[in-house]
Amino acid sequence: MLVSGRTFETAEIDIGGFAHSDALVEHIRGVCDAPAWGEAIARLTLVGEAAPTLKIDSRHLREDLAERFAHVTFIDRTRPALDPAAVAEEKTARGEFVRRLLNRIEQADDERDQDAFRLALRVGLAAYDGRQVPLE
Repeated sequence: MLVSGRTFETAEIDIGGFAHSDALVEHIRGVCDAPAWGEAIARLTLVGEAAPTLKIDSRHLREDLAERFAHVTFIDRTRPALDPAAVAEEKTARGEFVRRLLNRIEQADDERDQDAFRLALRVGLAAYDGRQVPLE
């Protein structure tokens, strides 16, 4: 879309797999490398599970990407990555849920059953957080 002589570009950036913001900035530069992005007004939506070591600070991201865009806005729709083993230590219903599913995963006879229990674990933990996950 053209706005006042500049293009308006949007993209969804999956932050899963990035441990530090430097790697995330490099990824964004790669995603937004097409000529249409040059001097664009951009809105980037960050999605996915954020590693505990990944600090998302939109002000710093804007500063690190200032040369790439005329203006960039970040929408943070990320969620923290959870360590099921740590959650299993909780003395809560959520901890009990995770303990039971981890046990079922460990005792499953085949990989297909393990995958089904892992999906149940993801969906259940998301439900505890009031989120939904796609059933892939």
